[in-house]
Amino acid sequence: MLAYLTSHIGGSDKKNGIRVSVQLNEENGLLESLRKNWKNG
Repeated sequence: MLAYLTSHIGGSDKKNGIRVSVQLNEENGLLESLRKNWKNG
Protein backbone atom coordinates (compact mmCIF):
# COMPACT_ATOMS: atom_id res chain seq x y z
CA MET A 1 0.00 0.00 0.00
CA LEU A 2 1.20 3.48 -0.87
CA ALA A 3 0.08 6.53 1.12
CA TYR A 4 0.43 10.18 0.18
CA LEU A 5 0.45 12.80 2.92
CA THR A 6 -0.17 16.33 1.72
CA SER A 7 -1.03 19.68 3.18
CA HIS A 8 -2.44 21.43 0.11
CA ILE A 9 -2.75 19.94 -3.36
CA GLY A 10 -4.86 22.64 -4.96
CA GLY A 11 -7.99 21.59 -6.81
CA SER A 12 -10.10 24.50 -5.65
CA ASP A 13 -9.88 28.25 -5.32
CA LYS A 14 -12.19 30.92 -3.98
CA LYS A 15 -13.40 33.47 -6.55
CA ASN A 16 -15.96 36.09 -5.58
CA GLY A 17 -16.64 34.11 -2.40
CA ILE A 18 -17.44 30.88 -4.29
CA ARG A 19 -15.27 27.73 -4.39
CA VAL A 20 -14.41 26.75 -7.96
CA SER A 21 -12.42 23.83 -9.38
CA VAL A 22 -8.88 24.51 -10.58
CA GLN A 23 -5.97 22.36 -11.71
CA LEU A 24 -4.08 20.49 -9.02
CA ASN A 25 -0.69 21.89 -7.99
CA GLU A 26 2.12 20.13 -9.91
CA GLU A 27 5.09 21.90 -8.25
CA ASN A 28 5.72 19.23 -5.61
CA GLY A 29 5.68 16.24 -8.00
CA LEU A 30 2.54 14.71 -6.48
CA LEU A 31 0.65 14.35 -9.77
CA GLU A 32 3.65 12.81 -11.50
CA SER A 33 4.00 10.30 -8.67
CA LEU A 34 0.26 9.49 -8.73
CA ARG A 35 0.36 8.90 -12.49
CA LYS A 36 3.40 6.66 -12.11
CA ASN A 37 1.91 4.56 -9.30
CA TRP A 38 -1.80 4.48 -10.28
CA LYS A 39 -3.06 1.02 -11.23
CA ASN A 40 -5.42 1.06 -14.20
CA GLY A 41 -8.50 -0.91 -13.43
